[in-house]
Amino acid sequence: MKWFVISENLISRLKELQQKDANYPIVKSENAVVMFYGMGDPLYLTLDGRVIIEECFMEVKPPREAETLAEAAMAVIVGAKIRNFPEILSILPDRPQNADDCENCEKSGWLYPGEVLGPFVCSECGGLGWKLKEKEQSK
Repeated sequence: MKWFVISENLISRLKELQQKDANYPIVKSENAVVMFYGMGDPLYLTLDGRVIIEECFMEVKPPREAETLAEAAMAVIVGAKIRNFPEILSILPDRPQNADDCENCEKSGWLYPGEVLGPFVCSECGGLGWKLKEKEQSK
């Protein structure tokens, strides 16, 4: 599912990052860029605006596309920080008027579990600080 519209100026920067990520199979097969690869599920942003998630916890599953805005946004927000690419945040949607504040992260988009751990992107809102109504969560 296509979640984001990526402008041409961002595509050129993503292609630069993509060259650095060429050894990852999903980068090649999905025309993607690594947004996160480390402790947790690897996240990829495709040049056509999809988000691919490799679930690695407990059992190996085939890669899948993000099913909710929170999952898709998390990849972009984490990638902006890890890849030192704050401009990519411009592809995130504006907050709709009918969105609810995320109480889990107190509207910040981040969780701070302690001095040693974190911060972590809020899994409830994907780092947006707001959530769509239940029936609007997935497109």
